[in-house]
Amino acid sequence: MLFQTLSGVLKVRRDETILQLDFPRGFPMTAELNGLAREKLLAAFGFTDNCILDIAFCTQTKKLILHLARPSQVHAARVPLAKQLMRIDYALDVRGIAIACCASEPGWKEEMKAKDAPEELTTCDIITRYFSPWNGIPEDPVNGSSHTILPYYYTKKLGKTTIKSCAASPRGGRLTVTIDENVTDRIFIAGSACTVLQGTMRL
Repeated sequence: MLFQTLSGVLKVRRDETILQLDFPRGFPMTAELNGLAREKLLAAFGFTDNCILDIAFCTQTKKLILHLARPSQVHAARVPLAKQLMRIDYALDVRGIAIACCASEPGWKEEMKAKDAPEELTTCDIITRYFSPWNGIPEDPVNGSSHTILPYYYTKKLGKTTIKSCAASPRGGRLTVTIDENVTDRIFIAGSACTVLQGTMRL
């Protein structure tokens, strides 16, 4: 299937209930924020000083990645007020913020199983959440566009090219992202789908 979008033609391949989308990839690079910007970010999400281990930014997608120390910090982060994020002087043209972490915290998966959490929280490679008040999105339940950069950031940390990502938003969701080393400018994002509405339009 082909769809015309603002970013160009979007190719979608269907395998039963799984849809795989072919996206242009982004190129996240290590970034630094001044002390005041970092302090305001910590306050907005309710983080302590040692939560953020690393920061990356993609100039193509204008997304900021905050790499956190532990999955529990991603899960527990509060949803910032729009003005808290939008009034920060990042010295970068930020239009969205992904907070994420490798799902390898000791005891994390066991704790989630004990709480009867959704299975994806116990079998994923990375835990993510995404916020974009610049686009009217306080928190996106499951964000696809941030996964055009997140896998390239985490592939070296994880040592794999197929990454299972779990959105830790209240609704939650799961994506599987595949990096083809022979295709340098594309990324393949797959997720399950169900039909909620079907009809016919006459134009």
